[in-house]
Amino acid sequence: MRSERVGDSDTRFLVSAFLVVCGLALVGGLLFYAIRGGMTVTRAIATGFWVAAALVLVVSAVWNHRFFRRRGVPTVDGWAFVAAAVALTCIGAVVDVAGTEG
Repeated sequence: MRSERVGDSDTRFLVSAFLVVCGLALVGGLLFYAIRGGMTVTRAIATGFWVAAALVLVVSAVWNHRFFRRRGVPTVDGWAFVAAAVALTCIGAVVDVAGTEG
């Protein structure tokens, strides 16, 4: 079953959700650094982005479940989750490389 074309409000929702996840990944990486230590700040932030990418893929498996559809949660195509996970992984890689370059 093909979903409807993504509209402006859906695009705003996706971008807002992506930015929130980026912020949470950054804060999570900083908390990981503060609690565990033993690595550079950039490596901890990169790890936060990589964990966020993995969680996005886990959420994608359950997002369009009947439970959420009954509660009015917007339907999101799988490509949006995969694109977000790839973007988060790339951001993490760039942050990690930026921290290792002298």
